[in-house]
Amino acid sequence: MSMQHLASKPVSRRNLLTGGAAIAAGALIGGVATGMTACASADQKGTSSQPSNGTTKPATSQTTAQAVELNPQDDSFEANTTDFSALFQPIQLGGKQSKNRIVKSAAGSYAVNEAVNEQAVGYYRELARGGAGVIGVEFCDWLIEDENSLKPIVDAIHEEGALAGAQIWGMWTQSSSSKNSISQLEQTAVEGGMPHLPLTTDEVHAFQQEKIALAQLHYATGFDIIELNAGCDHTFDTFLSRFWNTERDDEYGPQSLENRARILTEIIEEIKRTCPGVIVHVLYNGVEENVEQLGDSELCITPEEAAAFGKLFEQAGADMLQVRFGTFGNHAANFLTDLMFVGAPGNTGLGTQVDFSRHYRGLVNGSHGGIGALIDVAANVKKAVGIPVGTVGGMDPRLAPDLVNDAVADGKIDFVVMNRPLVADPHLPEKLRSGRIDDVRPCNHCSNCFMSVINPDGFGFCRANPAHTRAFTNEMPEGYEPAKAQVSKRVMVVGGGPAGMEAAAVAAQRGHEVTLYDDKGALGGTLDFAALVKGPHERIADFKEWQKRQLESGGVAVVTGTTVDASLVKSESPDVVVLATGASDPGVMLKPAGSTVVLSMEEAATSEVTSPVCIVGENLRALDLANYLLQQGKNVSIVHEGAKEDLAPEQAPWPRAMLISLLEGRGSQIHHGTSNVAVVDGGVSFTTSYGLECTLPAACVVDCEPLVPNDALARELDGICDVIVVGDAETPSNIINAVATGNLKGRQI
Repeated sequence: MSMQHLASKPVSRRNLLTGGAAIAAGALIGGVATGMTACASADQKGTSSQPSNGTTKPATSQTTAQAVELNPQDDSFEANTTDFSALFQPIQLGGKQSKNRIVKSAAGSYAVNEAVNEQAVGYYRELARGGAGVIGVEFCDWLIEDENSLKPIVDAIHEEGALAGAQIWGMWTQSSSSKNSISQLEQTAVEGGMPHLPLTTDEVHAFQQEKIALAQLHYATGFDIIELNAGCDHTFDTFLSRFWNTERDDEYGPQSLENRARILTEIIEEIKRTCPGVIVHVLYNGVEENVEQLGDSELCITPEEAAAFGKLFEQAGADMLQVRFGTFGNHAANFLTDLMFVGAPGNTGLGTQVDFSRHYRGLVNGSHGGIGALIDVAANVKKAVGIPVGTVGGMDPRLAPDLVNDAVADGKIDFVVMNRPLVADPHLPEKLRSGRIDDVRPCNHCSNCFMSVINPDGFGFCRANPAHTRAFTNEMPEGYEPAKAQVSKRVMVVGGGPAGMEAAAVAAQRGHEVTLYDDKGALGGTLDFAALVKGPHERIADFKEWQKRQLESGGVAVVTGTTVDASLVKSESPDVVVLATGASDPGVMLKPAGSTVVLSMEEAATSEVTSPVCIVGENLRALDLANYLLQQGKNVSIVHEGAKEDLAPEQAPWPRAMLISLLEGRGSQIHHGTSNVAVVDGGVSFTTSYGLECTLPAACVVDCEPLVPNDALARELDGICDVIVVGDAETPSNIINAVATGNLKGRQI
């Protein structure tokens, strides 16, 4: 399946499995204004209240007092002194035993689409083969005709020694009341909208019977676990939470905890009665916060209520509980806890900033970048019940070995639920168990794998693992592992960035003799710049080091500090040349004026710049640089020629939205659809989209020109040898595209 194919898919009920939430401008994040002025009048053009000294000293760290004014960060969570022994203890779940404490969440994958085919079965087989004890299968009832529909998936999971779980939930349109989220984006982003529609008592009973019948069908298929998803603001949570359950006067109303839980407890009881031996798994919110009206959370589920609900579910027959949090106003943050750390810790995506020491009743750990944030939320429930309790949300044992393993060892939780780390490396469990943590392909926590309602043209691919959603498709028919080549070739790879390193490693894995050349003294290419401006959140430095280790373990010869030209290629006489020479910066096109300096992207990122700063350009590097400078306390604005949707289209949808809202929330001006952009003394002049001549004060202007392919060597080698071009040297884009093209073309050598 190509990216174009995924992008062209219409928004449907299936797409909404990972739906969106509101993105709106709001109050100043952290109370820090930037001091940016509005467009100046004609007689003010060229003025600036701040000196313009250009670059003066090395850049400060992105993690500044402004960035951590709330929620100071502590990287001690990365400590690794464990052998993961707690994670790999068996656990009793109902009447069955899981071989370890690792549970693959039932998140949407984009690997199960039109049919239960080789791609779908192969995806779940690979996960189970990788060593997780429980494999949650995504909600895909649109594919179910009878008990045989999903049986190939269940059989594949069982054959690899794991338990299979099926998730059941209800849509927004099946709700306790007519109360909607204040922001309407997740309802109106799809044609016809998705309003909360209240169920009558009879409709509640019909809804229950529908879900019980679905559970019975899954049971007949052979699933070991039935998971009832009562998180987010889907049907079950709208009954559990007083935030939504505001109108009912029947036995499912807000009058008591028992009433609110009844829609679930009755289903649990009936599933246990009619499906003997099945494990019932309830996922629900252990604490909630209303981030759309931050602090107005009186009606949200409290830790005390969550503990009481856990007891009710246990009494009804539930065998295991998965506890996460509810974040009303940012749908994706309900299950991507680290999304709230994009740009700044506590970023709501709505122009405001959560104070984790106070919001969510102070129970969410906001000091670890979203990693292990909900351990204490789950521990609160575990103290109240006698059945196993686990949690999800940044539970990445590669990234936080001691933190995750000790949460189990210390009895705070009984099992760990994860998704994206297993997307990045399905074999993560087995690699940890066998002491090969350095071999784990690291999740970048970049959210490229998550398409959403706010942008259904999102990627749905994994930056670190190009085989995700490509294996067993026309692009990658051989599956996850590259096939051995029939004839070994001598391969020269030119360029040690993400595309070149990936292509070299894959070619070596296929059995070729590979030498990688780079003209710099070290490998990495654009990864170093990306790691600098993005900060530590996306773990780009980890990914670079992993790629380097793959070259070493694969036997790739690496030659640095050597510029490859046609004469060197001729002298080495390789069978194939892979050009991963990246993209070139065309240089600054704007001319400085008076006291206003003009810098390139790299200059602005590696030097201290004088504020105010105006970035001219619209690619993803412009947006990342804007946030980088913002976190240093700079006054930042962006001026670009495209429409709003053209700003950083290469970014994953949710991080892009979070960064833009962060800039807007701190007062940064973003001018879309501009023309006639020019640098003047003290600022940047331009014509607005509505025809007004304006000037923004700027001591420093960053010219973010589109990159151009660095393909000169490809032209030199035309007709001399077999040349394959990958990454930005072919089409300047993002890291995910660079790695994917390197992998795919490496498989073709």
